[in-house]
Amino acid sequence: MRYSKIIIFFILNILILSSLSVSIDALFLKNYSNDLKISGNDSDLKTYLIEFFDEPLAEYKNNIIENLKDKISTSSNNLMSSFFKEKISNYKNSLLSTHNTAENEIKNLLGRSNTENIFSSRFTLLLNGIVVDNVPSIIIDKIRNLSYVKSISPSSQLQNSLDGSVPLIGADKVWDLHDKLGKNITGKGVSIAFIDSGIDYTHPDLADNYKGGYDLFNNDNDPMDTDGHGTHCAGIAAGTGKHSGYQYVGVAPGADLYAYKIMQNDTGSDLDLITALEMATDPNGDMDTSDHLDIVSISLNIDPNLNPEGYGHPLDRMSLAIDRAVDSGILVVVSAGNQGSGEETIITPGTSRKAITVGATNDIDNIADFSSRGPVIWEEEGETKTMIKPNIVAPGVAITSTYPEHFDSYYRSVSGTSMSAPHVAGAVALLLQVHPEWEPDDIKKALYDTAIDIGENNNTQGAGRLDVLAAINLSSAPPKARLDLKDYYDKALIKINGTAMNGTGNPIDFESYSLFYKLKNDWIKIHEGYSEVNNSILYSWDTTNLESGYYQIKLFVESKDQASFEIKEVNIGYEYITIQCNDTIFEKECFNVKILNQIEEEVPALVVFLSSFRLPQIKYGGKVNFTAPKIINPLITTKKAKIIVIKLFPTFYERKEIIISK
Repeated sequence: MRYSKIIIFFILNILILSSLSVSIDALFLKNYSNDLKISGNDSDLKTYLIEFFDEPLAEYKNNIIENLKDKISTSSNNLMSSFFKEKISNYKNSLLSTHNTAENEIKNLLGRSNTENIFSSRFTLLLNGIVVDNVPSIIIDKIRNLSYVKSISPSSQLQNSLDGSVPLIGADKVWDLHDKLGKNITGKGVSIAFIDSGIDYTHPDLADNYKGGYDLFNNDNDPMDTDGHGTHCAGIAAGTGKHSGYQYVGVAPGADLYAYKIMQNDTGSDLDLITALEMATDPNGDMDTSDHLDIVSISLNIDPNLNPEGYGHPLDRMSLAIDRAVDSGILVVVSAGNQGSGEETIITPGTSRKAITVGATNDIDNIADFSSRGPVIWEEEGETKTMIKPNIVAPGVAITSTYPEHFDSYYRSVSGTSMSAPHVAGAVALLLQVHPEWEPDDIKKALYDTAIDIGENNNTQGAGRLDVLAAINLSSAPPKARLDLKDYYDKALIKINGTAMNGTGNPIDFESYSLFYKLKNDWIKIHEGYSEVNNSILYSWDTTNLESGYYQIKLFVESKDQASFEIKEVNIGYEYITIQCNDTIFEKECFNVKILNQIEEEVPALVVFLSSFRLPQIKYGGKVNFTAPKIINPLITTKKAKIIVIKLFPTFYERKEIIISK
């Protein structure tokens, strides 16, 4: 009885916290828009990072989870996020309070109230500190003596961040190699289009490579960047390092740059993005796409906080448009999003099945805390489908790149998966110069097969961290390794369908293929074959004695001098649930909620109806009824509510948002 009370108390706490509107990921993300100001060559301009003793939010969060994970081992990431978000919010406020105190004391030390150009950034997530500009060294010495200041360091250490990320992925060594025509491999002759805020095409590092574009925001042929984001991304992919005094060079400094401006003042339209994608696919509008640009880089995501209808899965219009562009021959690279470390946080257009979705790492190959994770889960033709995302990861923390001159500096350091995507776009340009005959799938497989495993699961790191030098060193197109699997199988003899073929088209070079499934952290081999298989049965696998659950299946194909693999996740005999009810209901309406498993059987569970300023309605069953409350506020016509389903054995936690309408 005592344990039942503890469980009930724990569930009620979760429900109360779940009804709050602020998400834990949102708390972590706000500071990733803070750009570190790079001061250029002016030796008199000083920028300092002031760090404080209190641990940053990420460390605080991890310590809490580490201390409690044994006590709450059955909780999902979503449950943990809901449980801790109020605690994290309070802690963040305490950090910001210290920031405010420090800024006030620095103002007093400076002896003036006008400090508009002094404080440029605040950090609470990966660092706990503030950035100050133009502060005399004598004042810096006094700041060091403040009791809550841990350290002060100049920001000059960040100016060469891209000089670190380019060698990390091996791009600088690629420039010394030669293509079949004897030219250095720099991306020469390969086009990269940026759908973003435009490009500052007058920037010394970008002017030579800029070839044109269009401003969809203002409907003219001048996609000049007034925000900075597009210029920063373009420099990562193809900056030339022409600006005097800098050694900065992008991944593919010989590539051609095109700009499609759809953003201004951080505002843009998804329809403009799709229009720009069409322009890149068919530049002259004659419906013949053979003149398409080679690569499109998109470091933009749908804002998940707006809950746009129809987005967040591979069937949304933006994802489908990207798939079709890839089918036309374009390689589309997109950022995974900065929604944090929770599962299922990949957002559109990272949900595209055929795009290269890129997550972020730092300079020591750790996944950035802000980098979105998979899997992507959606409903299609009555089935729940799952896809591993991101596909690959690349440097995205404190990346120094080009910035429009009117921001008072030619360079700036920024973090985000927005910075990771152009690293991969530049790598694709290098590969296309060497292998212009390769199809998009060949390019993607080359990148994935040569990526460096950094020890994370596939829905965190994808294939691993980008290594373009290893991809360039492949002598031919990688073998074809493709799995064609359903998302759910009963425990029985199941047919594993797919393709295992040599990439050269010559079967003599084919050696073997192997199938594995993952049990805990180990890959267990279930079959090995020595003949090519083209879109047919690779193996019939007896799963009768397996425990029910989610399994990763890996196909590994070897040819004469290289190998490929593909991993997919399947559900074998494991019950999962979906919530079935109307998305919109009327006030005072009695409505029913069904809890269904994958074969649409009703599953009894604890079902909770949450509406703001109302006590939760709680019922148990596979089909239950609730009554929607009256909307009291005369100024609103709709309000959001939630259906939450909890099943303890086995543990489920699902939620669905609905709208109550007058």
